[in-house]
Amino acid sequence: MLRVKNEAYVDLLSIEGLGQTRLARLIDNLGSAEEIFAKGKEELKEVGLPQKIAARIVSCSRSKEAADALKSLERCGARIVTILDEDYPHLLKSSPQPPAVLFVRGELRSEEKLVIAMVGTRHPTGYGRAAAERLARELAARGVVIVSGAARGIDSLAHKGCLSAGGRTIAVLGCGIDIPYPPENAELFDRIAAQGAVITEFLPGVIPAPGLFPRRNRIIAWLSHGVVAVEAGPRSGALITARWAADAGRDVFAVPGGIFSEQSAGTNRLLRDGAKLVSRVEDILEEYAAVYRPVSVEGTQDMPDDSALSDEEKRIYRLLGPEPIHVDNLVEKLGTTSSALLTTLLNMELKGVIKQLPGMRFVRVL
Repeated sequence: MLRVKNEAYVDLLSIEGLGQTRLARLIDNLGSAEEIFAKGKEELKEVGLPQKIAARIVSCSRSKEAADALKSLERCGARIVTILDEDYPHLLKSSPQPPAVLFVRGELRSEEKLVIAMVGTRHPTGYGRAAAERLARELAARGVVIVSGAARGIDSLAHKGCLSAGGRTIAVLGCGIDIPYPPENAELFDRIAAQGAVITEFLPGVIPAPGLFPRRNRIIAWLSHGVVAVEAGPRSGALITARWAADAGRDVFAVPGGIFSEQSAGTNRLLRDGAKLVSRVEDILEEYAAVYRPVSVEGTQDMPDDSALSDEEKRIYRLLGPEPIHVDNLVEKLGTTSSALLTTLLNMELKGVIKQLPGMRFVRVL
């Protein structure tokens, strides 16, 4: 069996009472895992470690938990990246409390030109779905790396929008690297790992739990130059991410929403409190003129190339928007039959200009 690089850090993280924060402090004072294990109890106590934890390190032998974690890393093709490694992200390393160890599928880079996090509700409206996909796609088309949490809703839409433009995206998990959560995103995680990275600070085998997601949110914020909240309710985790970003001196952006929309209550509050309003990608990019000059990208206009659609398809496209419309409403407005309309709608879906939602409802892909 091949030896997993940096596997001694799994042994350290498996020691009761020695988490990421204490481990980061030990590395800062003593060096690598091997150097930590070489120290005696008194030397460990001298750098502020409690006596019980120092004794556990000195007497440490590989636990079943650590052995199982290393096997899980091998099975899912993940690796261990420490704060001492060259590919540990610089933005995260310079944050207030960087994790000592990351578990990674895919490629991490120490430097990225511009990294933007995109977060929001798990239950977006059609407007929120369209905004997340479009912003992520257009940012990625301009070479921006998109970071999110791979949760249902806005997070997943941001990753998918980025991938559709061939961009790099990073998913930060609130569980072990070997646990696809939510499970329906297993294929999405594979795509992200192939075109970017899936990362977590949690040991393999750690199952998702509510208390872990705020910790995940802080990494999302600290990996990024700025955070964009697309749609977020008044108690959304996206607001926690925005707060972590603001506290670390990162930029906070928000997409405005309707005043009667529960999904936009949180984002509208961020705007009230000083977040920058985003209605197009240039609103984000102009904040980073020193590292990125905003440019206009062809192919992002609201209407597809005329040659791509027939006259009937253009009529349908103009009727659709970001809010879903039921097929019966389209039949009534167009004065056609359901069978004829469904055939046309299928052709438009294949062309990638509209999308069908559950319940025979359709939206425009902006």
